[in-house]
Amino acid sequence: MKIYNITRLLAAAGLITGGLTTYAAEWSNNSIGIRVGSTFAEPGIPGSSIGKTILNFTHVSGDKLGRNLVVGDVLQSSVKDPAVSGGGGAQEFYGLYRRTFSLTKLTGNAVSFGPIKDVNLVGRIDRQTKNITFAPRARKLFVGTSFEFDVPKGYVESGIYAYSESNHNGILGRDVNFKTTYALDTSWAIPFSAGVPATWKGTLAYTGAKGKDGFGNATKAETRLFSAVMFDVGTKTGLSMGLGYEIWRNKYGNNQVTTPGARQNVGLFLTEYQF
Repeated sequence: MKIYNITRLLAAAGLITGGLTTYAAEWSNNSIGIRVGSTFAEPGIPGSSIGKTILNFTHVSGDKLGRNLVVGDVLQSSVKDPAVSGGGGAQEFYGLYRRTFSLTKLTGNAVSFGPIKDVNLVGRIDRQTKNITFAPRARKLFVGTSFEFDVPKGYVESGIYAYSESNHNGILGRDVNFKTTYALDTSWAIPFSAGVPATWKGTLAYTGAKGKDGFGNATKAETRLFSAVMFDVGTKTGLSMGLGYEIWRNKYGNNQVTTPGARQNVGLFLTEYQF
């Protein structure tokens, strides 16, 4: 599917999802954004010089029971990460839906202790597809608990989950069901002033080894860190710009010692518009 068609579908899905969830929402926020980097890596491709442009839609809302998070990314690679049909770089779609249920809201009593201001029950579903020879189509499920921290400004949340994944190996022509494992993550968004309003945001995620891959190789635990500082271009416009960095070790569970492209370090330029 051409990237402009995927983008149109993503935009339509975002508008529909936003409309449905906003109906019963106490608050909501939507954003569209672009991330650009030139040193992405992909397992099986030597070096770390793949350029990518990532188009993003994010919806987050809160209601009387908890929060909804919807994220959709369309990723366009440079020719160093070629599409299976040729003629240019690969296109990828990655989407997720995350639902949290606040124990404070569910019980009607404050569930807080020490630095924790609330505890959530969490469910998350991820879907992915990419038009390369490997033909991946990841299906991921997270179920667990998260803890929101009582910080002076902004938002910090850490979670622990049971994690299940299935995928497709187009080289062997079969689906792969990985061993259920565990996952940990921490997300944050901390506002501050740097002459203009700014926000430091990011996610640190760790996923345990998930058994053997489709080739019979043992997978490794993977770590992914994304961090960015965004500066408001104008508080009335909803537009922000900034710089970020992403570190990924044992990407997709591949052993970075034996698999080229399983170790990633990439600087990013980001632009976002909130509405």
